[in-house]
Amino acid sequence: MTLFSSSSRRATASVVTGMTLAGAAAAFAAPAQAASVETWDAIASCESTNRWDINTGNGFYGGLQFTLSSWKAVGGEGYPHHASKAEQIKRAEILQDLQGWGAWPACSKKLGLSGADNAPDAYAAAPAAKVERQSTTDWAAEQRAEEERAAERAEAQRAAAAAKVSKAELAAAEKANKKNAAELDRAEDTVFVKPGDSLWKLAKKHDVQGGWQALYEANQDIIDDPSLIYIGQELVLPVA
Repeated sequence: MTLFSSSSRRATASVVTGMTLAGAAAAFAAPAQAASVETWDAIASCESTNRWDINTGNGFYGGLQFTLSSWKAVGGEGYPHHASKAEQIKRAEILQDLQGWGAWPACSKKLGLSGADNAPDAYAAAPAAKVERQSTTDWAAEQRAEEERAAERAEAQRAAAAAKVSKAELAAAEKANKKNAAELDRAEDTVFVKPGDSLWKLAKKHDVQGGWQALYEANQDIIDDPSLIYIGQELVLPVA
């Protein structure tokens, strides 16, 4: 915030000195067209992040960052940051009436305040709020997108699990079918040795192509001597 120049302070002091007490009181009265509290809140947000009791030791005090000399010049008592928000605004209105918004050059420019304007530009006054709303909107959209992606992943996992089960069931069914087929083939293409049987008799009885030699070759894993077979042995009949 801009300080009073020495010439300004001298001019103000001489005016106050030449006035009656009533005139002095009138000089420190709030201007007729005072800015709104919202405007001062916007300036305080820019100057001090709305900390009306701030004193960082840099020579500026309170929510509107008065210097002690400017505070005293507009009738303030004590220190600005010890005064209430209402009192700080009251003294700021007097300062603004005397110096205009140039008393807060950076923030008034940022807020779009100039000349006799009493309200900050709508866009400039709330850039943080606009960014916050935009961020909230972006976050909500991203959240919805993530939920949709999660739902898609879950559906894909369920489909994969179902396909895996179906594949396993199909494999089990195929295995069972092969086993059944093998058992059927075995039932149809095997014969058990009975008393009095020989390879020659069995080959002739079952019309084995190639005779007893073919029957022997088909069962070499269990027959060591073609002339010696045992009752109860299960022999495979070669397929023609």
